[in-house]
Amino acid sequence: IVVSAVVGFWVLSSFVLDVLLAPKKRPVIVAPVAPKIMHPAPVAPKPIVHPWDTIKSPTEIMQYCYSDIMDMVKIMPPGWNIGGLNCTDMSVTTSWVREIGRIAWINQALNESGVKFAMRSVSDNGNTLIASTSFEPKIIKSPPQYNSVELKNIINDLFQSLSLPVSLGDNVVTIEEPNVDPNLPPIKRTYRTVTFSFASGQNPLTWIEMLTKFSGLKINNILYNNGTWIYEGTIYVQ
Repeated sequence: IVVSAVVGFWVLSSFVLDVLLAPKKRPVIVAPVAPKIMHPAPVAPKPIVHPWDTIKSPTEIMQYCYSDIMDMVKIMPPGWNIGGLNCTDMSVTTSWVREIGRIAWINQALNESGVKFAMRSVSDNGNTLIASTSFEPKIIKSPPQYNSVELKNIINDLFQSLSLPVSLGDNVVTIEEPNVDPNLPPIKRTYRTVTFSFASGQNPLTWIEMLTKFSGLKINNILYNNGTWIYEGTIYVQ
């Protein structure tokens, strides 16, 4: 009986302590997790490519101009007269005007000349034929060395020493390129140049060394007619 009473008391005490008198458990509150905001990666600025970073080699242009022009002036179809020749930074173009010749005669002359023509075109009346060659000079970097005043003084003095007139002028080139951010307007950059033009009886090979010493040089046109060469170009300035 005593043992039963002790056991009963122990069970009753355990119930009171563990159930009735036990501290109430607080509910576990989980803090809300803030949503992760994804920020777009910063857009790296594009490197600036200046126009003088992609200049077509003036040396090669003048070499191509001289070679192609000399080859084309040798083509003399019977009954046709060649006109002036114009060389740009990628091609040489000229035309022949008919007097008493025939289209068959000039086609034969061009085919047998050995010149590789990129284009030929005969006028609707059959009295004019236009033909051109093409070439691809290499790309070079040629940053400017002088400001406008310095450059014009140097060029004028040089041509005075040669007793040769030269025409100089100032020009501004505006280049527009798309913005990295499409929501922003295009980027505009302006560059200053000195333009030049002069006539000479000397061929382009003679002028290569003298003209290419001006960094930032760009050859625009070389024209040839009856022994006279006309040179036109621009030079970028600081």
